[in-house]
Amino acid sequence: PEAEGYQKFYHAFVTDEGNRDTNTIEDYFQKIETKTGILFEKIHQREKLTEQDRKELALFVSFMLTRVPLFRSEIEKMAAEHINHVGLDAAIIDFKKSLDTIKTELGINPNISENELKKLPSLRGSVFSLAQIFHVAIDFFPKLLNLKWRFLFSSQDCKYVTSDNPLYFYSASAIGALPHDDFLKDDIEITLPLSKEVALIAKRYNIQAGYGSAQAQTIKNINKSTVISGKNYVYSSIRSDSLNNL
Repeated sequence: PEAEGYQKFYHAFVTDEGNRDTNTIEDYFQKIETKTGILFEKIHQREKLTEQDRKELALFVSFMLTRVPLFRSEIEKMAAEHINHVGLDAAIIDFKKSLDTIKTELGINPNISENELKKLPSLRGSVFSLAQIFHVAIDFFPKLLNLKWRFLFSSQDCKYVTSDNPLYFYSASAIGALPHDDFLKDDIEITLPLSKEVALIAKRYNIQAGYGSAQAQTIKNINKSTVISGKNYVYSSIRSDSLNNL
């Protein structure tokens, strides 16, 4: 596992005292993943999820949108564009909101000075992108809860694949890349493979919540979306010439 899907010090950041913190964010995600592991067992047994179950799974899914390499690699680019668009002072105000989010969620208070804030977007290593991970995920969380969820089981012959950016979202009415507001559109569709046997589909309309079985073509369509959204890597439980071709 340390050779694939792994990056050393990925969630580390430099504290105000100049020390590298490697545990705080890892511990936070460990708690989420421990709860999610139990939920995965319930899903595979097709048990009914409680509202608390939905909240815990929604939090996990929300971070699958933001904690992946593609999201973090885009943050610096987006930040630079945002600064050019609204100006440095307004961008600093927005970044302070992100810092408030990680302070609330993690108890982290980086205490970044006004002089350091003027150096946006490069702030003490990864503090800037880590703050955005939490801010965007917490913003996405309630929007995901407002959608209907269906868990589609794969067939014996056709399995789901995953990637280093497995959450795929699409809206036919959106123009270009989806900004956060487009998660409110009526035609939003989100897919996320949870394992080789099960994928989560979330939509506002035209979907029946609960469990179901996916036809081979549906599985292939979801796999194609997963591959499209991937940054560098696609993962499969079996060797597949068709996947290599895709």
